[in-house]
Amino acid sequence: MKLISQMLNFFLSKIKILIIFRYGRSIGDQLCISSLSNSIKKKNASLKIILIVSYPELFYNNKDIFLLLKFKKNKIGYYFFRLLNKIKGSSIKEFRSKYAEEGDFTYLRNINGQHIIKAMSFEFLDIIDNSEIEIKNKFILNKSEQKRIKTKFVLPPKYALVQSQGKSYYSTLKQWDLHKLQKVINCFPNIKWVQIGLENEFKFKNIIDLRSKTSLRELGYLFSQASFLLTHEGFYSHFSSCFNLKTFVIHPGISMINNLKYPNTIHIQKIDNLDCYPCYLKNNCTKQKQICMENISSEEVVDVIKKNTDF
Repeated sequence: MKLISQMLNFFLSKIKILIIFRYGRSIGDQLCISSLSNSIKKKNASLKIILIVSYPELFYNNKDIFLLLKFKKNKIGYYFFRLLNKIKGSSIKEFRSKYAEEGDFTYLRNINGQHIIKAMSFEFLDIIDNSEIEIKNKFILNKSEQKRIKTKFVLPPKYALVQSQGKSYYSTLKQWDLHKLQKVINCFPNIKWVQIGLENEFKFKNIIDLRSKTSLRELGYLFSQASFLLTHEGFYSHFSSCFNLKTFVIHPGISMINNLKYPNTIHIQKIDNLDCYPCYLKNNCTKQKQICMENISSEEVVDVIKKNTDF
């Protein structure tokens, strides 16, 4: 297999093809490939990028990508992923953290304050310098998509997006108190709030409910037209960078802000005098209460929003 890998990677390099792949449910991580691929194309415009991911709809209309393929959600897709891992080399690379296999968020501990995009690009440092990788994701909607989606969703001229919960199956420590979130919403009666997320997530009062009512492409349009977003750290905070959407992130003490911040994000974190910060845990806080989230009040979040918006 080693000889086959060497020969295949050598051949691909000669015809200037780079294969990037990422498998699994980590949609935010896969979106971050758009930042890397754009940075690579700026440096080497003649390089053809073949991208293989589980969420190809993130990359529709993206001219940085020469060919877009999807991992099937079955055993064939998984075995194809395993095969790619065995033939990795100079022209076949996986977008991932060097330390991801260690569990929890330990990989964030080991990247020394780097942004997650740069940390997950470590296999690509032979073709691009770390300093050349831009921290801005990319999501392209064409005009016909925008027109169709605008007609489908009749939204107010100005609105804010809000999310109540995230991937609790992945981490239970990113969730802020839902009643506090409702208080924040109530403090802005002049704002039309649009709730996004999944249908089984907690529903707020006094909102326009679009939970589970949009495709990923349609969600992109909502982000592109919104005034701001209020969310926790996760896919939506990564997604917002595509549109330079002002985003308020309720950030727990499980990780450092520098690892996950974009130019458009404002992170609200309370970690003063916490000996456990950053803990890098996904679940099972070691304290009786998750103090880093308990310490964030609804009043503080309201104040941050008021200082950074016209509302």
